[in-house]
This record gives sequence, C-alpha cells and structure tokens, in this order.
Amino acid sequence: MVETAAITPPPVKAAAPVRPRDPAGLAQWLLVALYIDLAADSLSAVADALDLGFVGRIDPDTPASFGEALPGEGWIGVFQGLSALAQTLIFLVAGFLCLKWIYRMSLNAHALAVAPDMKISPAWGVGWFFVPFASLWKPFQGVRESWQVSAASGGPDWHLLPVPGLLRWWWGLWLASNIVGNVSLRLQMNATTAGELMLSGSLSLLQDIANVPLDVLFIFVVRRLTALQVGALSQRVFD
Repeated sequence: MVETAAITPPPVKAAAPVRPRDPAGLAQWLLVALYIDLAADSLSAVADALDLGFVGRIDPDTPASFGEALPGEGWIGVFQGLSALAQTLIFLVAGFLCLKWIYRMSLNAHALAVAPDMKISPAWGVGWFFVPFASLWKPFQGVRESWQVSAASGGPDWHLLPVPGLLRWWWGLWLASNIVGNVSLRLQMNATTAGELMLSGSLSLLQDIANVPLDVLFIFVVRRLTALQVGALSQRVFD
C-alpha cells in the first residue's frame, strides 16, 4: 500500500501592520495654504461686489455672455478675472494638500484603532470626494472616524464619542458653498443678458462670502484634529 504524504498549504503571510506617520509637518503646509486661500476668497468677494455694482447700473436686457467684458467694465472686469484665476489656482493647491492630510489622518487612525472596525479606508477617505451623491456624506464619515479614533486614542469604544459641532458646521458650509457655486456656474455659462449675469454674479458673491467662514472653520478642524492625533501617537515611533 502506497502512503501519500499530506500536503501542507503554505503559511499565509499576515498583513503588514499600518505604521503611523507624523501629521504635524503636512498640517503646517495645509494651514499656510488655507490662510492664503482665505485671503484669495476675501479678495474675490471684493471683486465680485465691485462687478455687481457695475452690472447693476446697466439695463438688464443688455446682451451679455460669460467671459466677455461689458462695455465700460474696464479695470473691474480685469480685476475680477485675475482674482478668480488666483482663487482657482490656490484652491487646487490647498485642495491637494487637504486630500493628502485627510489620507494621513485616516491612515494614522487605522494604526491607532484597537478594534479594526472603521468603515472608511484611507484611500476611500479621499476617493469618496469624487463619487457623485456619495460625496455628500461619505467624506464627512471618514473625517469623523479619524476624529473619534484620535480623540479616544484608539480605544475600542471610539465610536461612542460624540461628534463635535465644529465638524458638522464645517461640512454643512462645504456642501452649501459647493451647491451655490455649481448653480452660479451653470447660470453664468448660459447667461445671455446683463440681468442673468447679475443673478449668477450674486450667487458667486454669496459663495465667496460663505468660503470665508468655511476656511476659518477648516483651519480649526485641521489644528484640533492634528493636535488630537499627535497626542494619541506621542508614544509611537513615526516613519
């Protein structure tokens, strides 16, 4: 009788533990970008207000279109265009740093959490921003989890910690600003008269005004969450 040797499956490699990374340096760069963005939003609000004052003195039925200066608009139109360009460029830089910071916060939270029951991964903490409809609440869920885990120092009951109003106000303003901005842009692209530009410009000014407290609130979020996480990771060795 021929004996067959038992086949032992190869051992499964355990997943490498997530190693935390120091968030302080990245947070400082993000804060610098946010302060510059705050100044750019304030400047853009001034430019929009000046342009609205000019458009308001023109017959609402005057033919007009987005991107074309109205007769006599002169330096106001140039000022508004340059401020809008600066605002866009700074937003892109600040947005990149923001997403990188959110990823870092989530990565460290996953390293801290004793119970691996976080629902949003670091990659999806960023990815949900680009998914229609889900972007309305999923990114907030990721930041909320990072906050709770950091505040609980990774303890198993982190999900029981209350969500601070600071986070809710920040996210509410973020949604409001984006909704108003999208409506304003659609109206601007389809405008054919000075009256329609007046309406879209008013919404653009409203968005710029909302962006000022939005920047301020997010600065507080970045400072507070970074401090919570640095404290929770103070006994760990950073990469």
